[in-house]
Amino acid sequence: IYVADRTNFGIYQFHPNGVTGSEIDLKPVKFGLSAAYPNPFNSEAVIEYNLSSPGNYALTVHDLTGREVVRLSQGWKNAGEYKTVWDARGLGSGIYLIKLDGGVDQSIKVINLIK
Repeated sequence: IYVADRTNFGIYQFHPNGVTGSEIDLKPVKFGLSAAYPNPFNSEAVIEYNLSSPGNYALTVHDLTGREVVRLSQGWKNAGEYKTVWDARGLGSGIYLIKLDGGVDQSIKVINLIK
């Protein structure tokens, strides 16, 4: 369940905390990419990211020249926490940029592919 908090101007995600059925934890969800792991990696890397509001988002991987090499996700997503696995077996060793683009909000992380 996601709710806008007008006092702190944020989006919060509610999770049951397991203490009793009536208690919940309140956690803010912030936009951005977490560090991909493992890094460096050989064939597959896990990419985790958070979206602070619903909207159209694209998760892409680029080489150092800026050329898009793979589009991992694109389209409408709700606010929340996401995880995807990048299978890079068809690509050569090198440094790649993972980009999360939400139009106004963008986040980029660097990852090394070593074969």
